[in-house]
Amino acid sequence: MAKPIPYNRRWLQNQQAQQASQESQERGEPNLTEEEGVFLFAEGERAQRLFELLRVASERMIPQPQPSDDGAFDPAALVCEYLVPQEVDAFAVIHARYDTQCVGCGQPIRRGDPITRHPRWNVWVHAGCRDRQQRALVRATIPARYCTTCGFCRQPINQGDRITRYLPYGWIHEACAQQLESISQNI
Repeated sequence: MAKPIPYNRRWLQNQQAQQASQESQERGEPNLTEEEGVFLFAEGERAQRLFELLRVASERMIPQPQPSDDGAFDPAALVCEYLVPQEVDAFAVIHARYDTQCVGCGQPIRRGDPITRHPRWNVWVHAGCRDRQQRALVRATIPARYCTTCGFCRQPINQGDRITRYLPYGWIHEACAQQLESISQNI
């Protein structure tokens, strides 16, 4: 036996909106167009569903409801309190997961070192370098994670070799970068 065909939800909403507009005409309320009536009905239905979902969710999440100032539990106030952004330390200190170089002091950052984001530069630095005002004058280098080719000398880069990004060459050896720096200073 075939399943019965469910009512078309939109048709049902239209029917209910038409009934509501007819009732409002009988009561002498202002007349809304069919589109406005359907929209208002849909918004009212959504709002009721949302409020019901919030109430159920708050009952499940909080086993013992806390009374508000007047003694009644208000789930909407709880949700509003939850949705208000809280102050979070955006520059919390964490432990480094990768080897890199601190742009504040120029020293390498090793795995496990305490690091944080610099408030002005938005890069990872040592926790002690967070308040530095000037960047270090050294080029940032990292250990290569993958084997590739140096963009300057065309020699292979092996895993663990210290490399740096140098435009227009891309990733190159640290020694090649120093060589390029000395060449550019002599010119």
